[in-house]
Amino acid sequence: MNISMYCDLEAGPGTPAMVAGQAVEKEKCKYELEWYSQYACPQCTSSDMELIEGECTVLGTRSINLIWREPKTCYGGPELPKVSHENCMQVSLDKNKVAIIVSGAAVLFSLLTAFLICLYVRNRKIYREYSVLKEQNEADIELERYTLDDEDA
Repeated sequence: MNISMYCDLEAGPGTPAMVAGQAVEKEKCKYELEWYSQYACPQCTSSDMELIEGECTVLGTRSINLIWREPKTCYGGPELPKVSHENCMQVSLDKNKVAIIVSGAAVLFSLLTAFLICLYVRNRKIYREYSVLKEQNEADIELERYTLDDEDA
């Protein structure tokens, strides 16, 4: 009897089956079977794992996670370890981050400056209008004073 084992993680334990398109017994008392099973796959080892390092947080730690390499072609072996954390240097700024921060600050400064200029121009115009009205009001008061003085005399 000859049983050919094939790795198939989705087959579970599987069962022996006849080879498709062939007779079970080629010669008298010689059987050919095939068996698709997860147990035919090589046993998983640490070399089947992939290390994923998280980014360094502001607190100075990062997560270390191990996952199975894809596509997974092994079965059993050690279990994946839990996520661990390690100390790291605080967030370092690369050239792209610095460029984005500087650009954002420049845009913000430009907008603030433009806003202040608009306020200055608007208030300057309002102040001029106020000054003209004040002068007209003072002239009207002066005129009334002269008119009242002339009537009294």
